[in-house]
Amino acid sequence: MVDSPPSTQISAGEWKLPDVSYVDPARVACEFCGRPIPRRYWSAEIDGTRRSFCDPSHAQLYVEYWIPTWGKNISSESDSTEPRTRSR
Repeated sequence: MVDSPPSTQISAGEWKLPDVSYVDPARVACEFCGRPIPRRYWSAEIDGTRRSFCDPSHAQLYVEYWIPTWGKNISSESDSTEPRTRSR
């Protein structure tokens, strides 16, 4: 019997425009592909955390591919210095 992964909750997102500031520039990057987002970005809440994406399709890919494959906690804020590998 195969265990199914826990379900991930994604809220309806919205397009956002960051405030323009030359003193404190807002540097937003897509949380799926890492591409810098120059102007507008898609903001969606996934499991209670607000995340930024370059496109709504990347938010969907994050939920359908990234989380089941790599997990939710692989990011720069993780306290582990060792690279994480996918277990088989």
